[in-house]
Amino acid sequence: IIRLGYATETGDITGAPLSEPKATTGWTEDQIESAMAGLRGDIEQTPPMYSAKKIGGRKLYELARRGEEVDRKPIRVSIHEFASTRPGGQLIKDNRDGTFDLHVHVRCSSGTYVRTLAEDFGKRLSVGAHLAELKRTSVGVFHLADAITLEQLKTRFAEEALGTVVVPPNSALSHMPFVHLSESDARRAQHGMEVETKKAWADGTTVRMCNQDGELLAVGDYKEDKRRLHPRVVITAVE
Repeated sequence: IIRLGYATETGDITGAPLSEPKATTGWTEDQIESAMAGLRGDIEQTPPMYSAKKIGGRKLYELARRGEEVDRKPIRVSIHEFASTRPGGQLIKDNRDGTFDLHVHVRCSSGTYVRTLAEDFGKRLSVGAHLAELKRTSVGVFHLADAITLEQLKTRFAEEALGTVVVPPNSALSHMPFVHLSESDARRAQHGMEVETKKAWADGTTVRMCNQDGELLAVGDYKEDKRRLHPRVVITAVE
Protein backbone atom coordinates (compact mmCIF):
# COMPACT_ATOMS: atom_id res chain seq x y z
CA ILE A 1 0.00 0.00 0.00
CA ILE A 2 1.47 3.35 -1.06
CA ARG A 3 0.29 6.18 1.17
CA LEU A 4 0.22 9.56 -0.54
CA GLY A 5 0.33 12.72 1.54
CA TYR A 6 3.72 12.83 3.24
CA ALA A 7 7.15 11.19 3.14
CA THR A 8 8.90 9.66 6.16
CA GLU A 9 12.52 9.37 7.33
CA THR A 10 12.64 5.65 6.56
CA GLY A 11 10.42 5.55 3.49
CA ASP A 12 7.86 3.40 5.29
CA ILE A 13 5.22 3.78 7.98
CA THR A 14 7.72 3.19 10.84
CA GLY A 15 9.58 6.44 10.17
CA ALA A 16 8.85 9.90 11.46
CA PRO A 17 6.87 12.09 9.01
CA LEU A 18 8.95 14.69 7.20
CA SER A 19 5.95 17.02 6.90
CA GLU A 20 2.30 17.37 7.75
CA PRO A 21 -0.16 15.48 5.49
CA LYS A 22 -0.77 17.52 2.37
CA ALA A 23 -4.41 17.41 1.37
CA THR A 24 -5.17 17.49 -2.34
CA THR A 25 -8.13 17.34 -4.64
CA GLY A 26 -6.95 13.98 -5.93
CA TRP A 27 -5.46 12.61 -9.12
CA THR A 28 -6.98 11.31 -12.30
CA GLU A 29 -6.65 7.70 -13.38
CA ASP A 30 -4.48 8.83 -16.30
CA GLN A 31 -2.11 10.66 -13.93
CA ILE A 32 -1.77 7.55 -11.74
CA GLU A 33 -1.10 5.32 -14.75
CA SER A 34 1.41 7.75 -16.22
CA ALA A 35 3.35 7.90 -12.94
CA MET A 36 3.43 4.09 -12.77
CA ALA A 37 4.41 3.68 -16.41
CA GLY A 38 7.43 5.90 -15.89
CA LEU A 39 8.72 3.54 -13.20
CA ARG A 40 8.34 0.28 -15.09
CA GLY A 41 11.23 -1.46 -16.82
CA ASP A 42 14.91 -0.90 -16.03
CA ILE A 43 15.27 2.08 -13.71
CA GLU A 44 17.82 3.51 -11.29
CA GLN A 45 17.18 3.75 -7.56
CA THR A 46 19.17 5.48 -4.84
CA PRO A 47 19.42 3.10 -1.84
CA PRO A 48 17.66 4.61 1.20
CA MET A 49 19.73 5.62 4.20
CA TYR A 50 17.65 3.29 6.34
CA SER A 51 18.83 0.12 4.60
CA ALA A 52 21.33 -2.68 5.24
CA LYS A 53 23.48 -1.71 2.25
CA LYS A 54 27.09 -1.13 3.27
CA ILE A 55 29.25 1.85 2.32
CA GLY A 56 32.79 1.92 3.64
CA GLY A 57 32.09 -1.20 5.67
CA ARG A 58 29.22 0.43 7.58
CA LYS A 59 25.55 -0.33 7.14
CA LEU A 60 23.61 2.71 6.01
CA TYR A 61 20.99 2.42 8.74
CA GLU A 62 23.74 2.59 11.38
CA LEU A 63 24.87 5.92 9.94
CA ALA A 64 21.27 7.13 9.61
CA ARG A 65 20.57 6.43 13.28
CA ARG A 66 23.55 8.62 14.14
CA GLY A 67 22.07 11.42 12.06
CA GLU A 68 24.60 11.02 9.27
CA GLU A 69 23.84 10.99 5.56
CA VAL A 70 26.29 9.92 2.86
CA ASP A 71 26.27 9.96 -0.92
CA ARG A 72 24.92 6.74 -2.43
CA LYS A 73 25.41 5.59 -5.99
CA PRO A 74 22.20 4.71 -7.85
CA ILE A 75 21.68 1.03 -8.59
CA ARG A 76 20.00 -0.53 -11.62
CA VAL A 77 16.84 -2.57 -10.94
CA SER A 78 14.03 -3.98 -13.07
CA ILE A 79 10.35 -3.34 -12.38
CA HIS A 80 8.54 -6.02 -14.39
CA GLU A 81 5.05 -5.15 -13.12
CA PHE A 82 3.71 -2.11 -11.29
CA ALA A 83 -0.06 -1.76 -11.28
CA SER A 84 -2.97 -0.83 -9.02
CA THR A 85 -5.07 -3.71 -7.66
CA ARG A 86 -8.26 -1.73 -6.96
CA PRO A 87 -9.67 -3.55 -3.89
CA GLY A 88 -13.46 -3.29 -4.03
CA GLY A 89 -13.11 -1.56 -7.39
CA GLN A 90 -11.71 1.57 -5.74
CA LEU A 91 -8.55 3.09 -7.23
CA ILE A 92 -7.60 5.42 -4.36
CA LYS A 93 -8.92 5.39 -0.79
CA ASP A 94 -9.36 8.78 0.89
CA ASN A 95 -8.28 8.37 4.53
CA ARG A 96 -9.95 11.68 5.47
CA ASP A 97 -6.76 12.94 7.14
CA GLY A 98 -4.99 14.42 4.14
CA THR A 99 -3.61 11.06 3.01
CA PHE A 100 -4.68 8.64 0.28
CA ASP A 101 -3.94 4.91 -0.08
CA LEU A 102 -3.15 3.19 -3.35
CA HIS A 103 -3.03 -0.62 -3.38
CA VAL A 104 -0.49 -1.92 -5.91
CA HIS A 105 1.10 -5.12 -7.15
CA VAL A 106 4.84 -5.08 -7.90
CA ARG A 107 6.97 -7.76 -9.55
CA CYS A 108 10.61 -6.75 -9.51
CA SER A 109 14.21 -7.88 -9.63
CA SER A 110 16.19 -8.81 -6.55
CA GLY A 111 17.65 -5.76 -4.82
CA THR A 112 14.71 -3.48 -5.54
CA TYR A 113 13.72 -1.10 -2.74
CA VAL A 114 9.92 -0.99 -2.80
CA ARG A 115 10.03 1.86 -0.29
CA THR A 116 12.02 3.90 -2.79
CA LEU A 117 9.59 2.93 -5.54
CA ALA A 118 6.76 4.35 -3.40
CA GLU A 119 8.69 7.58 -2.78
CA ASP A 120 9.58 8.00 -6.46
CA PHE A 121 5.97 7.36 -7.42
CA GLY A 122 4.87 10.16 -5.10
CA LYS A 123 7.45 12.53 -6.59
CA ARG A 124 5.93 11.97 -10.03
CA LEU A 125 2.61 13.12 -8.58
CA SER A 126 4.29 16.05 -6.77
CA VAL A 127 3.37 14.73 -3.33
CA GLY A 128 5.22 13.06 -0.47
CA ALA A 129 4.68 9.33 -0.24
CA HIS A 130 5.75 6.31 1.80
CA LEU A 131 5.11 2.59 2.02
CA ALA A 132 2.24 1.92 4.43
CA GLU A 133 2.16 -1.87 4.05
CA LEU A 134 4.13 -4.57 2.22
CA LYS A 135 3.34 -8.25 1.73
CA ARG A 136 5.82 -10.40 -0.16
CA THR A 137 3.80 -12.94 -2.11
CA SER A 138 6.62 -14.80 -3.83
CA VAL A 139 10.39 -15.09 -4.11
CA GLY A 140 11.57 -16.93 -7.20
CA VAL A 141 9.72 -20.24 -7.34
CA PHE A 142 8.46 -19.91 -3.75
CA HIS A 143 4.94 -18.60 -3.19
CA LEU A 144 3.12 -17.41 -0.09
CA ALA A 145 0.39 -19.99 -0.62
CA ASP A 146 2.97 -22.74 -0.04
CA ALA A 147 4.34 -21.25 3.18
CA ILE A 148 3.67 -22.58 6.69
CA THR A 149 3.55 -20.75 10.01
CA LEU A 150 6.17 -21.02 12.74
CA GLU A 151 3.63 -22.86 14.89
CA GLN A 152 3.10 -25.42 12.12
CA LEU A 153 6.87 -25.79 11.81
CA LYS A 154 7.17 -26.42 15.56
CA THR A 155 4.48 -29.07 15.30
CA ARG A 156 6.25 -30.84 12.44
CA PHE A 157 9.50 -30.74 14.42
CA ALA A 158 7.82 -32.24 17.50
CA GLU A 159 6.35 -34.96 15.32
CA GLU A 160 9.77 -35.60 13.73
CA ALA A 161 8.17 -34.84 10.38
CA LEU A 162 10.29 -31.95 9.12
CA GLY A 163 10.86 -33.86 5.90
CA THR A 164 7.22 -33.30 4.96
CA VAL A 165 7.66 -29.51 4.79
CA VAL A 166 11.35 -28.86 4.07
CA VAL A 167 12.01 -28.22 0.38
CA PRO A 168 15.02 -30.22 -0.95
CA PRO A 169 17.80 -28.04 -2.44
CA ASN A 170 17.35 -29.62 -5.88
CA SER A 171 13.66 -28.71 -5.91
CA ALA A 172 14.37 -25.22 -4.63
CA LEU A 173 16.69 -24.64 -7.60
CA SER A 174 14.50 -26.36 -10.20
CA HIS A 175 14.48 -23.21 -12.34
CA MET A 176 18.19 -23.72 -13.08
CA PRO A 177 19.53 -26.00 -15.84
CA PHE A 178 21.27 -29.17 -14.63
CA VAL A 179 23.84 -31.74 -15.67
CA HIS A 180 24.51 -35.29 -14.48
CA LEU A 181 28.17 -35.87 -13.65
CA SER A 182 30.16 -39.07 -13.93
CA GLU A 183 31.47 -40.57 -10.69
CA SER A 184 34.94 -39.08 -11.23
CA ASP A 185 33.59 -35.64 -12.17
CA ALA A 186 31.26 -35.73 -9.19
CA ARG A 187 34.26 -36.16 -6.90
CA ARG A 188 36.07 -33.31 -8.61
CA ALA A 189 33.03 -31.07 -8.14
CA GLN A 190 32.79 -31.99 -4.45
CA HIS A 191 36.38 -30.84 -4.05
CA GLY A 192 35.51 -27.54 -5.75
CA MET A 193 37.37 -28.43 -8.95
CA GLU A 194 36.22 -27.55 -12.46
CA VAL A 195 34.77 -30.27 -14.69
CA GLU A 196 34.36 -30.45 -18.44
CA THR A 197 30.88 -30.75 -19.93
CA LYS A 198 29.52 -31.59 -23.35
CA LYS A 199 26.45 -29.49 -22.70
CA ALA A 200 26.58 -25.79 -23.50
CA TRP A 201 24.89 -22.71 -22.08
CA ALA A 202 25.47 -18.98 -22.23
CA ASP A 203 28.67 -17.87 -20.54
CA GLY A 204 28.18 -17.42 -16.79
CA THR A 205 24.99 -19.50 -16.61
CA THR A 206 24.39 -20.98 -13.16
CA VAL A 207 23.98 -24.76 -13.41
CA ARG A 208 22.95 -27.51 -10.98
CA MET A 209 25.64 -30.19 -10.80
CA CYS A 210 24.12 -33.58 -9.92
CA ASN A 211 25.42 -37.14 -9.58
CA GLN A 212 24.05 -40.03 -11.63
CA ASP A 213 21.24 -40.54 -9.10
CA GLY A 214 20.08 -36.94 -9.54
CA GLU A 215 21.34 -35.82 -6.11
CA LEU A 216 22.45 -32.17 -6.06
CA LEU A 217 26.18 -31.92 -5.38
CA ALA A 218 27.01 -28.34 -6.24
CA VAL A 219 25.96 -25.20 -8.07
CA GLY A 220 28.44 -24.02 -10.66
CA ASP A 221 29.08 -21.31 -13.24
CA TYR A 222 29.54 -22.30 -16.87
CA LYS A 223 32.67 -21.00 -18.58
CA GLU A 224 31.96 -20.88 -22.29
CA ASP A 225 35.57 -20.46 -23.43
CA LYS A 226 36.68 -23.62 -21.61
CA ARG A 227 33.37 -25.51 -21.81
CA ARG A 228 33.78 -26.16 -18.10
CA LEU A 229 31.70 -25.83 -14.96
CA HIS A 230 33.27 -24.15 -11.95
CA PRO A 231 31.58 -25.13 -8.64
CA ARG A 232 30.56 -21.94 -6.85
CA VAL A 233 28.71 -23.58 -3.95
CA VAL A 234 29.30 -27.21 -2.93
CA ILE A 235 26.19 -28.73 -1.37
CA THR A 236 27.44 -32.17 -0.30
CA ALA A 237 30.80 -33.00 1.23
CA VAL A 238 33.07 -35.87 0.21
CA GLU A 239 32.56 -38.87 2.47
